[in-house]
Amino acid sequence: MSPDLHHRLSSCPMKRRAFLFALAFTFLKCSAQSWFPVGAEWYYRFIPAGIAAEGHVRVVFFRDTLVGGLASRELQVFQTLGEVQPPFGHSTDQLESLFVSEQEGLILLYNSEDALFDTLYNMSAAPGDQWVFPELPDWMNCAPMSTFTVLDTGTQVIDDIQLHWLSLDLYYDLDEIAYSRTDTILERVGCLQTFFYPQDQCLEQFDANVGGPLTCYFDEEVSYGPGQPEDLVCAFLPNAILDHKLDPFSLSPNPSNGPLRIEMAGLVPIGSTLSVFNTRGQLAATRSLRQQTTTVDLFDLPAGPYFIQIRTDGAIHTQVWMKE
Repeated sequence: MSPDLHHRLSSCPMKRRAFLFALAFTFLKCSAQSWFPVGAEWYYRFIPAGIAAEGHVRVVFFRDTLVGGLASRELQVFQTLGEVQPPFGHSTDQLESLFVSEQEGLILLYNSEDALFDTLYNMSAAPGDQWVFPELPDWMNCAPMSTFTVLDTGTQVIDDIQLHWLSLDLYYDLDEIAYSRTDTILERVGCLQTFFYPQDQCLEQFDANVGGPLTCYFDEEVSYGPGQPEDLVCAFLPNAILDHKLDPFSLSPNPSNGPLRIEMAGLVPIGSTLSVFNTRGQLAATRSLRQQTTTVDLFDLPAGPYFIQIRTDGAIHTQVWMKE
């Protein structure tokens, strides 16, 4: 039996979402894919809720395959956790594979429980467009009616390749709580702050999350992130480098067209150094932080994502900022 292919849109207000259409395909042609290329690797920071362990998640291209007649790619998922007690070892578990496909601007994620592909990313979307989070197996679907809303679009050149990006509002519609968070989808790379499953962020309160924000991406043509494969910057393990679990500073607005407000918590001493790196790990700007709240002028930087890094005497803290 062929899987269903669903693209669930919403052009209504947040509280009046509707499924505008669902298309089923029995016979589908295999097509070349620019996403999920051979050799692609993703690294995500992982901080499980309620457990004294941290680590990373590595997602890697495994093979081309067919799922119900649809040309797809299997991505293997490995979750590595470090121990916080001596001798500070670590353990790696292989999780359930992801099956993904690209069809005319739609990036699709397979739900094995319901035997359907549903829209993960709509890269043809324009500002104001909405689509619903992809359907997942019931145990993972903590926010089934939540939505992506496109705020802005643009392009970014990385390694001489022009990549499309979407600035997003992720609206989480839970039973008793509704909240939003911003993120950016970068072509080939995916969401910069959210794991492959957008619902994963609300699952973390039950400690059922898989991964966290993206730290690095690599394929044969494109590298994104400040590190290299297997670097601790990408494949983080606790006690291997000094770091803090909570973000000790905040960025606003994010995204913005140049002015960036840095608000430091008590973990970051005045006099710390702020560095701005582009997606190739090149230093784009540096500042000395002289007070708890500082606004820096970054108007001269080209549009696209950047890593904002603050170094203290004993730690390195990094967040992603999108320049419009």
